[in-house]
Amino acid sequence: MKIKVDAAGSVAHLALKGDIDDGAQAAMGDVEGAIGKRHIVVDCDGIGRINSIGVKGWIAGLESWRRNRQVSFKNCHHNFIDMAIMVPAFAEGCEILSLQATFTCEDCRRERLLLVEVKDDAPVRPKDLVCTRSEEHTSELQSH
Repeated sequence: MKIKVDAAGSVAHLALKGDIDDGAQAAMGDVEGAIGKRHIVVDCDGIGRINSIGVKGWIAGLESWRRNRQVSFKNCHHNFIDMAIMVPAFAEGCEILSLQATFTCEDCRRERLLLVEVKDDAPVRPKDLVCTRSEEHTSELQSH
């Protein structure tokens, strides 16, 4: 896993790319100095696979990041959210700012992945919830 850091100002923006695997803890430790004591906002859009060894290292790295800092995640895909549900320590004490959710058209069964923002611990309904398969077909998408 590679981590790109933009630590200008009071917030450190981190962009993750790659798999959360046996190198996760080391990668997280490598950026510790650049982060300082800033609030951390992690863009999870580039995360690929997550394996069990990576989960262990991720939790250890996250514990270190959370010492005297607030940590938030954005652009979380299903695999990240699923892991946070199955293993609470995976995102414990952190805020989820946005996540990718699957919406399905009940008429044509077409699925779309949409970004859902979270405000006050509740999802905010995306504005673009119409299936655009064709001009005649304008069914509202349903989440699942």
